Amino acid sequence: MSEQGQEEPLWTFLAKVRRRWVALAVLRGSARVFGSVGAIVLAAVIVDHFWLPTGLSLIGLALTVAVAAIGQALLVLWPLRKTPSSRQIARFIEEQVPEFEDRLASAAELGSRIVRSAVQSIVITDASNQVQTVQLDRVVSSTQIRQAIGLSVAGLIVLVTALGLALAPAQRVVDAASLYAFPGTVRISVSPGDARVMAGEPLKVRVQVEGVTDAPRLIHPVLQVESGDEWQDIEMRADDGSFQYEFISVSESFRYRVIAASARSDEYNVMALMVPHLDRIDVEYDYPIFTRLKRRIEIDGGDVYAPVGTAVTLTVYADKPIEEGAVVLSDGSLIPLALRDDTTLTGSFEVSVDDAYRVTLSDNQGLSNLSDGQYFIRAINDLPPVVRILRPDGDRSVTPLEEVTIEARADDDYGLERFEIV
Repeated sequence: MSEQGQEEPLWTFLAKVRRRWVALAVLRGSARVFGSVGAIVLAAVIVDHFWLPTGLSLIGLALTVAVAAIGQALLVLWPLRKTPSSRQIARFIEEQVPEFEDRLASAAELGSRIVRSAVQSIVITDASNQVQTVQLDRVVSSTQIRQAIGLSVAGLIVLVTALGLALAPAQRVVDAASLYAFPGTVRISVSPGDARVMAGEPLKVRVQVEGVTDAPRLIHPVLQVESGDEWQDIEMRADDGSFQYEFISVSESFRYRVIAASARSDEYNVMALMVPHLDRIDVEYDYPIFTRLKRRIEIDGGDVYAPVGTAVTLTVYADKPIEEGAVVLSDGSLIPLALRDDTTLTGSFEVSVDDAYRVTLSDNQGLSNLSDGQYFIRAINDLPPVVRILRPDGDRSVTPLEEVTIEARADDDYGLERFEIV
């Protein structure tokens, strides 16, 4: 028999072991890939079910799953890309069949040489004879192959099941990604849009995303409110196919807009309507001549105390520009107030009787406000002089020629014009 014929059993045996080894490694790797990727997908389905992500969060979850699945597959399958050499196969066989000692690995190494010595050929021939006495199942058994096939099939079942459960979430991912890629398909309807709201009152913003099927499960619109040079994001709440957010109390005017995927609504203005409020009242008194009192101004007053006939001028200061105003007396009659400037009004009346008043103000937006506080008008009557005889202190009898000293005292609330004894 030729030398090549004597070596053929060795190379045939190594080739058969290589095929089984590669098949076993591929089957085991496939089982690991199928099982691990299926577990990753199943975990993502569970996260999606409980978290209910939308928009970028949904796309981010899908990308994370894809990266994790590809990474796991590469981690397992990348080492299998290289076919094991004859020496590696020989070492593997010697691990399973220890009686080969080192002869099989030596023969495999010598077999790669083109020129061999007689001793080297003997080593190869001896190894070839030895492999003919070893069953292939002793190295890589059929049972191991069948077990690997079973594991691979089980892993494939897990993967297919997970992918079946992931169909609906995957479709949502595709739809959500298309919304960002093609924002023109999304129409954002915002209610009430521009609005005028009384300060302190609530405002509910409702958003309807049109052109999208099952919008609440795909995207979650964000309400953006202008804050200085930036826009502050506010999460909206899904409500029966639409989205809404309620400002509990509008305290100042602001601008807002809505972002859904890569689509953006127009910008809207909310005007907080402030009713005019009374800031302060200055009271100017121009007393009657008989009182001999000088004109006087009371700063930040309101209540009027003055003699009957006193001309009173009220100067009213408001906290915002005013269109018109009036003094409302207790009987409902009005004393018009004239504008001095945008926030200042004046009006006059004459004190005649006790009364009370409030101030009503109206701005250029048609908002009116009646002052909370009520101010009093007290008319002080001019009392008659009080005369007292000091001397004599009682009745007395006198002779016709006797001198009598009379001492009298007169008092008046505003002074006496003349004093006579009659």
